[in-house]
Amino acid sequence: MRSRISIDSKVYDDLGGVEEIIATHVDEKLFEGLNEEDKYVAENILDALTGGGGLRAFLTIDEISKQIGRDEEKVEDVLEHLIKKRIVHPPGKEDKIKGYELIHDFLSRRFFERLSPEARKIKTVIDIFRRAFRDWKQDGVLVSEDRLEMFYNIRDKLLWEDEECEFVLRSSFITSWYSENKWVKYFNSEIVIRICLNRLKGEENAKVMKGAIQTLGDTKDKRVVNPLIKIIEEDKRDNVRETAID
Repeated sequence: MRSRISIDSKVYDDLGGVEEIIATHVDEKLFEGLNEEDKYVAENILDALTGGGGLRAFLTIDEISKQIGRDEEKVEDVLEHLIKKRIVHPPGKEDKIKGYELIHDFLSRRFFERLSPEARKIKTVIDIFRRAFRDWKQDGVLVSEDRLEMFYNIRDKLLWEDEECEFVLRSSFITSWYSENKWVKYFNSEIVIRICLNRLKGEENAKVMKGAIQTLGDTKDKRVVNPLIKIIEEDKRDNVRETAID
């Protein structure tokens, strides 16, 4: 028969209050029943869902999988464990965007506070990047030069697929002089050429168009010749045509 433990206000305060009691319980029960590989995946999922400033991050299964470098099936298995432990909140049936987040901000704060000052700074910038990227996908909003500099400083910590590369390159064409554009040099040249060639097809922003043209011209790749001739012959904007001629 279990003995009952009486918790008065002093014991409650000594234990750190309700958030600390719950957090301690979480620490003890979090990885129960997981093998070493699943523990590693669980730790990385929690890290991914911990946003900047200790706030929760909302990520899709695809975003989590890409960030931690594990396939979606493995991530879903471990997420199911974290959902049963009431650490992670599953996607709602009525939500338009299906994603996952920590069940409460205080858990995110706890995970965030365990990080070093440098890791916290990186985490905050990653969170800013995610939000900016989503704004661009939804509304076409590009980012300013100071944001690009922030992202460049942690570039090796970010996940770069074609869409993320396009988002940053288009922003850089608006904010940077061509000769100073560090992003063009950072990305793989084949990716840059592919993105810039796509930008020549109906790009409405003249600055983005000029940046793509300048970048393609510098590659000396034969694939750019016909698209640039087409710009010279058909584009109605004088400054765009002049850039293609140069």
